[in-house]
Amino acid sequence: MLFVFSDLIYMNTLDKIKIIGNVVFHESAGSYLFSEEEGKLYVALLEDVEGRYFMPKGHIQHGESPEQAAERETKEELGLEVPLTKIAKVGLVKYSFAKPGDARTHIKVRHVYVFSLKHKMKIKPLVNEDYVRAEWFEIGEAVNKLEYRKDTLLDATKLYKNHKVLISYLKEIEDNFKNKLGKNLIAIVDSGSVSSGGYIPNWSDIDLLLVAKELNLDIKLKVADVKENIKAKLDVEVGLNVISEEDFVAPSRPEIRLAGKTLQALVELSLDPKRLLYFNEKLKQPYLPNKKVIKNFSLSNIAMVTLLNRREVTSVSVKDIDNLKKLVEKQIRYALIILKLALQYFQGKVYETKADTLAYAKMYFKAYDFSEIENAFEETKHWDTVTDRKTLMKILEYADNFIESFSQYFFEKLHKES
Repeated sequence: MLFVFSDLIYMNTLDKIKIIGNVVFHESAGSYLFSEEEGKLYVALLEDVEGRYFMPKGHIQHGESPEQAAERETKEELGLEVPLTKIAKVGLVKYSFAKPGDARTHIKVRHVYVFSLKHKMKIKPLVNEDYVRAEWFEIGEAVNKLEYRKDTLLDATKLYKNHKVLISYLKEIEDNFKNKLGKNLIAIVDSGSVSSGGYIPNWSDIDLLLVAKELNLDIKLKVADVKENIKAKLDVEVGLNVISEEDFVAPSRPEIRLAGKTLQALVELSLDPKRLLYFNEKLKQPYLPNKKVIKNFSLSNIAMVTLLNRREVTSVSVKDIDNLKKLVEKQIRYALIILKLALQYFQGKVYETKADTLAYAKMYFKAYDFSEIENAFEETKHWDTVTDRKTLMKILEYADNFIESFSQYFFEKLHKES
Protein backbone atom coordinates (compact mmCIF):
# COMPACT_ATOMS: atom_id res chain seq x y z
CA MET A 1 0.00 0.00 0.00
CA LEU A 2 1.17 3.57 -0.73
CA PHE A 3 0.29 6.69 1.26
CA VAL A 4 0.19 9.89 -0.84
CA PHE A 5 0.96 13.34 0.56
CA SER A 6 1.09 15.97 -2.22
CA ASP A 7 3.81 14.81 -4.64
CA LEU A 8 5.57 12.80 -1.92
CA ILE A 9 4.76 9.09 -1.62
CA TYR A 10 5.92 6.94 1.29
CA MET A 11 6.09 3.21 0.84
CA ASN A 12 4.50 1.15 3.62
CA THR A 13 7.63 -0.82 4.47
CA LEU A 14 10.10 -0.93 7.31
CA ASP A 15 12.77 0.57 5.04
CA LYS A 16 13.39 4.28 4.56
CA ILE A 17 12.35 4.63 0.92
CA LYS A 18 10.43 7.58 -0.49
CA ILE A 19 9.19 8.52 -3.93
CA ILE A 20 8.98 12.05 -5.30
CA GLY A 21 7.55 12.17 -8.80
CA ASN A 22 9.55 9.77 -10.93
CA VAL A 23 12.47 9.43 -8.50
CA VAL A 24 12.83 6.78 -5.78
CA PHE A 25 15.10 7.73 -2.87
CA HIS A 26 16.75 4.99 -0.80
CA GLU A 27 18.62 5.64 2.46
CA SER A 28 20.96 2.88 3.55
CA ALA A 29 23.92 2.24 5.84
CA GLY A 30 26.88 -0.11 5.81
CA SER A 31 30.30 -0.55 7.29
CA TYR A 32 33.81 -1.83 6.99
CA LEU A 33 34.41 -4.15 9.93
CA PHE A 34 38.09 -4.38 10.94
CA SER A 35 39.96 -6.79 13.18
CA GLU A 36 43.63 -7.41 13.86
CA GLU A 37 45.48 -10.70 14.22
CA GLU A 38 49.20 -11.26 14.67
CA GLY A 39 49.99 -7.70 13.68
CA LYS A 40 47.94 -7.79 10.47
CA LEU A 41 44.80 -5.76 9.73
CA TYR A 42 41.78 -7.49 8.21
CA VAL A 43 38.40 -6.33 6.89
CA ALA A 44 35.24 -8.42 6.40
CA LEU A 45 33.70 -8.59 2.90
CA LEU A 46 30.74 -10.45 1.39
CA GLU A 47 30.76 -12.26 -1.97
CA ASP A 48 27.49 -12.48 -3.96
CA VAL A 49 26.32 -15.16 -6.40
CA GLU A 50 28.03 -13.33 -9.29
CA GLY A 51 31.41 -13.33 -7.56
CA ARG A 52 31.33 -9.64 -6.63
CA TYR A 53 32.54 -8.40 -3.23
CA PHE A 54 30.84 -5.77 -1.06
CA MET A 55 30.79 -4.32 2.43
CA PRO A 56 27.82 -5.44 4.58
CA LYS A 57 25.02 -2.91 4.05
CA GLY A 58 21.26 -2.42 3.82
CA HIS A 59 18.32 -0.04 4.10
CA ILE A 60 17.84 2.06 7.20
CA GLN A 61 14.55 1.22 8.87
CA HIS A 62 12.12 3.79 10.23
CA GLY A 63 13.09 4.76 13.76
CA GLU A 64 16.75 3.79 13.29
CA SER A 65 19.72 6.10 13.21
CA PRO A 66 22.21 5.50 10.38
CA GLU A 67 24.73 4.19 12.94
CA GLN A 68 22.21 1.74 14.41
CA ALA A 69 21.30 0.51 10.93
CA ALA A 70 24.94 0.07 9.95
CA GLU A 71 25.65 -2.06 13.03
CA ARG A 72 22.46 -4.11 12.62
CA GLU A 73 23.11 -4.82 8.93
CA THR A 74 26.76 -5.66 9.56
CA LYS A 75 25.89 -8.13 12.31
CA GLU A 76 23.00 -9.70 10.34
CA GLU A 77 24.89 -10.09 7.07
CA LEU A 78 28.03 -11.49 8.73
CA GLY A 79 26.20 -13.77 11.18
CA LEU A 80 27.53 -12.01 14.29
CA GLU A 81 25.75 -11.69 17.63
CA VAL A 82 28.32 -9.68 19.59
CA PRO A 83 28.39 -5.86 19.94
CA LEU A 84 30.65 -3.99 17.51
CA THR A 85 32.88 -1.06 18.46
CA LYS A 86 32.22 2.04 16.40
CA ILE A 87 35.44 3.71 15.29
CA ALA A 88 34.33 6.41 12.87
CA LYS A 89 32.01 7.47 10.13
CA VAL A 90 33.58 7.64 6.68
CA GLY A 91 30.77 9.78 5.29
CA LEU A 92 28.11 9.55 2.60
CA VAL A 93 28.12 7.81 -0.75
CA LYS A 94 25.45 8.90 -3.23
CA TYR A 95 24.70 7.24 -6.56
CA SER A 96 21.86 6.50 -8.97
CA PHE A 97 20.88 3.17 -10.48
CA ALA A 98 18.19 1.54 -12.60
CA LYS A 99 15.97 -1.46 -11.89
CA PRO A 100 14.87 -3.86 -14.64
CA GLY A 101 11.30 -3.12 -15.71
CA ASP A 102 11.20 0.12 -13.68
CA ALA A 103 11.37 3.37 -15.66
CA ARG A 104 11.92 5.47 -12.55
CA THR A 105 15.30 6.84 -11.43
CA HIS A 106 16.57 5.32 -8.20
CA ILE A 107 18.93 7.38 -6.02
CA LYS A 108 20.67 5.85 -3.01
CA VAL A 109 22.42 7.65 -0.18
CA ARG A 110 24.56 5.32 1.91
CA HIS A 111 26.07 6.17 5.30
CA VAL A 112 29.42 4.38 5.60
CA TYR A 113 30.88 3.54 9.02
CA VAL A 114 33.97 1.89 10.46
CA PHE A 115 33.49 -0.76 13.16
CA SER A 116 35.94 -3.09 14.83
CA LEU A 117 36.05 -6.44 16.60
CA LYS A 118 38.66 -7.21 19.23
CA HIS A 119 39.05 -10.76 17.88
CA LYS A 120 38.74 -11.97 14.28
CA MET A 121 35.66 -14.10 14.84
CA LYS A 122 34.15 -16.63 12.45
CA ILE A 123 31.72 -14.98 10.01
CA LYS A 124 29.12 -16.43 7.66
CA PRO A 125 26.94 -14.88 4.93
CA LEU A 126 23.24 -14.12 5.16
CA VAL A 127 22.00 -16.55 2.52
CA ASN A 128 18.66 -14.89 1.76
CA GLU A 129 20.55 -11.78 0.62
CA ASP A 130 22.18 -13.77 -2.22
CA TYR A 131 25.58 -13.78 -0.55
CA VAL A 132 27.55 -17.03 -0.82
CA ARG A 133 30.64 -16.22 1.23
CA ALA A 134 31.82 -13.97 4.05
CA GLU A 135 35.56 -13.71 4.57
CA TRP A 136 38.28 -11.69 6.25
CA PHE A 137 40.83 -10.17 3.85
CA GLU A 138 44.00 -8.22 4.43
CA ILE A 139 43.52 -4.64 3.28
CA GLY A 140 45.54 -4.85 0.06
CA GLU A 141 43.66 -7.91 -1.12
CA ALA A 142 40.32 -6.45 -0.02
CA VAL A 143 40.85 -3.31 -2.13
CA ASN A 144 41.44 -5.50 -5.19
CA LYS A 145 38.37 -7.63 -4.40
CA LEU A 146 35.89 -4.78 -3.95
CA GLU A 147 33.49 -4.21 -6.83
CA TYR A 148 32.75 -0.53 -6.21
CA ARG A 149 34.07 2.49 -4.28
CA LYS A 150 37.49 1.18 -3.35
CA ASP A 151 38.27 4.72 -2.13
CA THR A 152 35.88 4.36 0.80
CA LEU A 153 37.80 1.31 2.06
CA LEU A 154 41.07 3.26 1.83
CA ASP A 155 39.47 6.15 3.73
CA ALA A 156 38.07 3.72 6.33
CA THR A 157 41.52 2.14 6.80
CA LYS A 158 43.08 5.56 7.46
CA LEU A 159 40.37 6.37 9.99
CA TYR A 160 40.94 3.06 11.79
CA LYS A 161 44.72 3.63 11.98
CA ASN A 162 44.27 7.27 13.06
CA HIS A 163 41.92 6.11 15.81
CA LYS A 164 44.60 3.80 17.24
CA VAL A 165 47.01 6.73 17.45
CA LEU A 166 44.33 8.90 19.05
CA ILE A 167 43.44 6.35 21.75
CA SER A 168 47.04 6.30 22.95
CA TYR A 169 47.03 10.12 23.12
CA LEU A 170 43.75 10.27 25.04
CA LYS A 171 44.94 7.80 27.67
CA GLU A 172 48.04 9.92 28.24
CA ILE A 173 46.00 13.14 28.41
CA GLU A 174 43.43 11.70 30.83
CA ASP A 175 46.11 10.29 33.16
CA ASN A 176 47.95 13.61 33.21
CA PHE A 177 44.87 15.61 34.20
CA LYS A 178 43.74 13.03 36.79
CA ASN A 179 47.19 12.99 38.42
CA LYS A 180 47.48 16.78 38.45
CA LEU A 181 43.94 17.83 39.42
CA GLY A 182 42.84 14.85 41.53
CA LYS A 183 39.27 15.12 42.84
CA ASN A 184 38.94 18.60 41.36
CA LEU A 185 38.61 16.98 37.91
CA ILE A 186 34.89 16.44 37.33
CA ALA A 187 34.75 15.54 33.62
CA ILE A 188 36.53 15.61 30.26
CA VAL A 189 34.27 16.08 27.23
CA ASP A 190 35.25 15.72 23.59
CA SER A 191 34.41 19.01 21.86
CA GLY A 192 36.01 18.17 18.52
CA SER A 193 36.53 15.25 16.17
CA VAL A 194 37.50 12.57 18.70
CA SER A 195 34.11 10.86 19.06
CA SER A 196 33.20 11.04 15.38
CA GLY A 197 36.44 9.26 14.49
CA GLY A 198 37.50 12.16 12.31
CA TYR A 199 40.88 12.69 13.96
CA ILE A 200 43.73 13.08 11.46
CA PRO A 201 47.33 13.23 12.75
CA ASN A 202 49.12 16.44 11.74
CA TRP A 203 45.78 18.01 10.83
CA SER A 204 43.33 17.72 13.73
CA ASP A 205 43.67 19.22 17.18
CA ILE A 206 42.37 17.30 20.18
CA ASP A 207 39.66 19.68 21.40
CA LEU A 208 38.43 19.06 24.93
CA LEU A 209 36.09 20.65 27.46
CA LEU A 210 37.54 20.30 30.96
CA VAL A 211 35.19 20.55 33.96
CA ALA A 212 36.77 21.42 37.32
CA LYS A 213 34.99 21.45 40.69
CA GLU A 214 36.83 24.62 41.60
CA LEU A 215 38.31 27.02 39.09
CA ASN A 216 40.77 29.06 41.13
CA LEU A 217 44.20 30.30 40.08
CA ASP A 218 45.96 27.15 41.32
CA ILE A 219 43.74 24.90 39.17
CA LYS A 220 44.17 27.14 36.13
CA LEU A 221 47.97 27.04 36.42
CA LYS A 222 47.94 23.26 36.87
CA VAL A 223 45.86 22.89 33.68
CA ALA A 224 48.40 25.05 31.85
CA ASP A 225 51.25 22.84 33.11
CA VAL A 226 49.52 19.69 31.90
CA LYS A 227 48.84 21.19 28.49
CA GLU A 228 52.49 22.23 28.13
CA ASN A 229 53.73 18.78 29.20
CA ILE A 230 51.41 17.03 26.73
CA LYS A 231 52.61 19.24 23.88
CA ALA A 232 56.25 18.50 24.74
CA LYS A 233 55.75 14.74 25.16
CA LEU A 234 53.26 13.90 22.42
CA ASP A 235 53.80 16.80 20.00
CA VAL A 236 50.05 17.24 19.55
CA GLU A 237 47.89 20.32 19.94
CA VAL A 238 45.27 20.10 22.67
CA GLY A 239 42.61 22.79 22.45
CA LEU A 240 41.08 23.34 25.91
CA ASN A 241 38.02 25.11 27.23
CA VAL A 242 37.89 24.97 31.02
CA ILE A 243 34.70 25.60 33.00
CA SER A 244 33.53 25.16 36.57
CA GLU A 245 31.12 22.47 37.71
CA GLU A 246 28.49 25.18 38.23
CA ASP A 247 28.75 26.32 34.61
CA PHE A 248 28.63 22.69 33.47
CA VAL A 249 25.42 21.96 35.39
CA ALA A 250 23.47 25.22 35.73
CA PRO A 251 25.13 28.22 34.04
CA SER A 252 23.62 31.67 34.45
CA ARG A 253 23.05 33.51 31.12
CA PRO A 254 24.90 30.81 29.14
CA GLU A 255 24.76 32.73 25.83
CA ILE A 256 26.95 35.39 27.43
CA ARG A 257 28.83 33.50 30.13
CA LEU A 258 29.95 30.44 28.14
CA ALA A 259 32.02 30.35 24.96
CA GLY A 260 30.28 29.15 21.82
CA LYS A 261 32.63 26.15 21.70
CA THR A 262 31.51 25.16 25.20
CA LEU A 263 27.81 25.46 24.37
CA GLN A 264 28.39 23.47 21.21
CA ALA A 265 30.12 20.74 23.22
CA LEU A 266 27.14 20.54 25.59
CA VAL A 267 24.69 20.27 22.69
CA GLU A 268 26.71 17.50 21.06
CA LEU A 269 27.18 15.69 24.39
CA SER A 270 23.38 15.49 24.71
CA LEU A 271 23.25 13.83 21.28
CA ASP A 272 26.20 11.50 21.79
CA PRO A 273 27.01 10.31 25.34
CA LYS A 274 30.32 8.84 24.05
CA ARG A 275 31.64 12.41 24.04
CA LEU A 276 31.99 12.10 27.79
CA LEU A 277 35.55 10.75 27.82
CA TYR A 278 36.02 10.82 31.58
CA PHE A 279 33.85 11.58 34.63
CA ASN A 280 34.17 11.04 38.36
CA GLU A 281 31.50 9.42 40.47
CA LYS A 282 30.01 12.77 41.53
CA LEU A 283 29.11 13.93 38.02
CA LYS A 284 25.73 15.68 37.84
CA GLN A 285 23.42 16.01 34.84
CA PRO A 286 25.00 18.54 32.46
CA TYR A 287 23.14 21.62 31.24
CA LEU A 288 21.44 21.30 27.85
CA PRO A 289 20.95 24.56 25.93
CA ASN A 290 17.34 25.05 24.78
CA LYS A 291 16.37 25.89 21.20
CA LYS A 292 16.43 29.62 21.80
CA VAL A 293 19.94 29.54 23.28
CA ILE A 294 21.16 27.28 20.45
CA LYS A 295 19.79 29.66 17.81
CA ASN A 296 21.26 32.69 19.55
CA PHE A 297 24.76 31.33 19.93
CA SER A 298 24.72 29.77 16.43
CA LEU A 299 23.86 33.18 15.01
CA SER A 300 26.39 35.16 17.04
CA ASN A 301 29.17 32.64 16.40
CA ILE A 302 28.74 32.78 12.62
CA ALA A 303 29.32 36.53 12.87
CA MET A 304 32.23 36.05 15.29
CA VAL A 305 33.99 33.43 13.12
CA THR A 306 33.68 35.72 10.09
CA LEU A 307 35.40 38.49 12.07
CA LEU A 308 38.05 36.08 13.40
CA ASN A 309 38.82 35.04 9.84
CA ARG A 310 39.40 38.65 8.82
CA ARG A 311 41.58 39.26 11.87
CA GLU A 312 43.73 36.18 11.17
CA VAL A 313 44.25 36.86 7.49
CA THR A 314 45.16 40.51 8.11
CA SER A 315 47.49 39.74 11.05
CA VAL A 316 49.69 36.85 9.87
CA SER A 317 52.52 37.18 7.38
CA VAL A 318 52.38 34.38 4.79
CA LYS A 319 55.96 34.82 3.57
CA ASP A 320 56.98 31.86 5.70
CA ILE A 321 55.52 28.61 4.30
CA ASP A 322 54.89 27.14 7.77
CA ASN A 323 52.90 30.21 8.84
CA LEU A 324 50.95 30.03 5.59
CA LYS A 325 50.04 26.39 6.12
CA LYS A 326 48.89 27.02 9.71
CA LEU A 327 46.76 29.93 8.50
CA VAL A 328 45.15 27.79 5.80
CA GLU A 329 44.37 25.05 8.34
CA LYS A 330 42.66 27.60 10.57
CA GLN A 331 40.59 29.09 7.74
CA ILE A 332 39.34 25.66 6.61
CA ARG A 333 38.27 24.96 10.20
CA TYR A 334 36.47 28.31 10.32
CA ALA A 335 34.66 27.42 7.10
CA LEU A 336 33.50 24.10 8.55
CA ILE A 337 32.38 25.76 11.81
CA ILE A 338 30.25 28.28 9.90
CA LEU A 339 28.62 25.46 7.92
CA LYS A 340 27.83 23.49 11.09
CA LEU A 341 26.40 26.55 12.82
CA ALA A 342 24.24 27.49 9.81
CA LEU A 343 22.71 24.00 9.66
CA GLN A 344 22.27 24.01 13.42
CA TYR A 345 20.47 27.38 13.26
CA PHE A 346 17.99 26.42 10.55
CA GLN A 347 17.61 22.68 11.20
CA GLY A 348 18.55 22.22 14.84
CA LYS A 349 20.80 19.32 13.79
CA VAL A 350 24.49 18.51 14.17
CA TYR A 351 26.13 16.29 11.57
CA GLU A 352 28.86 13.86 12.49
CA THR A 353 31.52 14.32 9.81
CA LYS A 354 32.85 16.98 7.50
CA ALA A 355 31.49 15.01 4.55
CA ASP A 356 28.02 14.81 6.12
CA THR A 357 28.02 18.51 6.99
CA LEU A 358 28.90 19.50 3.43
CA ALA A 359 26.47 17.02 1.87
CA TYR A 360 23.50 18.21 3.95
CA ALA A 361 24.46 21.88 3.51
CA LYS A 362 24.33 21.37 -0.28
CA MET A 363 20.87 19.84 0.09
CA TYR A 364 19.55 22.56 2.40
CA PHE A 365 21.19 25.68 0.94
CA LYS A 366 20.47 24.78 -2.67
CA ALA A 367 20.95 28.30 -4.02
CA TYR A 368 24.59 28.45 -2.89
CA ASP A 369 27.54 27.15 -4.93
CA PHE A 370 29.76 25.05 -2.63
CA SER A 371 32.32 24.02 -5.27
CA GLU A 372 35.23 26.09 -3.92
CA ILE A 373 34.98 24.97 -0.30
CA GLU A 374 34.38 21.42 -1.53
CA ASN A 375 37.77 21.63 -3.27
CA ALA A 376 39.38 23.00 -0.10
CA PHE A 377 37.96 20.20 2.05
CA GLU A 378 39.19 17.63 -0.47
CA GLU A 379 42.77 18.83 0.00
CA THR A 380 42.68 17.96 3.72
CA LYS A 381 42.53 14.25 2.84
CA HIS A 382 46.22 14.32 1.89
CA TRP A 383 47.33 17.36 3.87
CA ASP A 384 50.87 16.11 4.53
CA THR A 385 51.62 16.23 0.80
CA VAL A 386 50.44 19.83 0.35
CA THR A 387 53.62 21.88 0.69
CA ASP A 388 53.89 24.28 -2.27
CA ARG A 389 52.94 27.94 -1.91
CA LYS A 390 50.76 28.08 -5.03
CA THR A 391 48.45 25.28 -3.84
CA LEU A 392 48.24 26.67 -0.31
CA MET A 393 47.37 30.15 -1.60
CA LYS A 394 44.66 28.69 -3.81
CA ILE A 395 43.13 26.78 -0.85
CA LEU A 396 43.35 29.91 1.30
CA GLU A 397 41.51 31.84 -1.40
CA TYR A 398 38.80 29.15 -1.55
CA ALA A 399 38.31 29.22 2.23
CA ASP A 400 38.40 32.99 2.58
CA ASN A 401 35.95 33.50 -0.29
CA PHE A 402 33.61 30.94 1.20
CA ILE A 403 33.64 32.46 4.70
CA GLU A 404 32.87 35.92 3.35
CA SER A 405 30.28 34.92 0.75
CA PHE A 406 28.48 32.19 2.71
CA SER A 407 28.15 34.31 5.85
CA GLN A 408 26.62 37.06 3.71
CA TYR A 409 24.32 34.51 2.06
CA PHE A 410 23.31 33.18 5.51
CA PHE A 411 22.36 36.60 6.89
CA GLU A 412 20.48 37.52 3.70
CA LYS A 413 18.53 34.26 3.96
CA LEU A 414 17.86 34.97 7.63
CA HIS A 415 16.55 38.47 6.75
CA LYS A 416 14.24 37.14 4.02
CA GLU A 417 12.76 34.48 6.29
CA SER A 418 12.33 36.67 9.38
